[in-house]
Amino acid sequence: MEENTMALQALVTAHAALGHNHFFKNNHLFRQWTDAGGILSYLDFAKGYIARCEERHGLAAVEAILDSAHALMEQGVFRYHRPPKLSSEQQREGLRERLEYEERSFNDLWRTLPPSQGKSKPEAGEEILAERKKSLKLPEENLLYFLEKNSLVLEPWQREIVRIVRVIAQYFYPQRQTQVMNEGCATFVHYTIMNTLFDRGRISEGAMLEILRNHSNVVFQPTYDDPRYSGINPYALGLDMMQDIQRISTAPTAEDRDWFPDIAGRGDWRDTLLDAWANHRDESFIRQY
Repeated sequence: MEENTMALQALVTAHAALGHNHFFKNNHLFRQWTDAGGILSYLDFAKGYIARCEERHGLAAVEAILDSAHALMEQGVFRYHRPPKLSSEQQREGLRERLEYEERSFNDLWRTLPPSQGKSKPEAGEEILAERKKSLKLPEENLLYFLEKNSLVLEPWQREIVRIVRVIAQYFYPQRQTQVMNEGCATFVHYTIMNTLFDRGRISEGAMLEILRNHSNVVFQPTYDDPRYSGINPYALGLDMMQDIQRISTAPTAEDRDWFPDIAGRGDWRDTLLDAWANHRDESFIRQY
């Protein structure tokens, strides 16, 4: 940053300070899962804790548990918020309401009915399995959470390391789910702002050429048979999709009107993009647009 020219500094500011910050603040995944105020102090704690574990238990033992936890990071996240645990008072109130309902709905005639045909009592093994699932709160999608809470072999220090990896995986979960949208939003914002400034005469031609050169490097997408190809460039794909939404809103084709009747020709591309940035992740955004 200290060595950036003024033109490059303006580009970086528009990209990160405006584009990324807007996305981080408004996208629903970041609003649900990202605690920006607490992550730095938690990482500081995690660094110190793992260093102390290395001193006490040895580097090899700590590396082994870290490698195992990292292998499960993709399956070590909660994808949806869960309802908060009920307090003891709330549980007692719920039990009281259920008992009252059973008393109100009790009818002794049900006792006299014959058993349903073909319906047999569950075997003892099935009952035991059902009880085990209930006690372990299965099914559980978050494997790291399940191991942290239910493992019979983890030592307390190993359990805490699993928790550290799980918390960090959860923090970065929104970023893995929104890479195309996040980078596309930031790239669209910096490209739009820089071109607007140039059109208003606030940026010289030389500065604009430098900005466009750096912008082109960011959104360059090699073809699949190019030796430099390493997959889809999220900057390029995100920018192209958002510029396409802008075009559909202002100058739609007949096909656009068939596929996107709600936004085609409305002219208000800003509201469409703001809604997409707030309410979609990569998967739903690409499916929708």
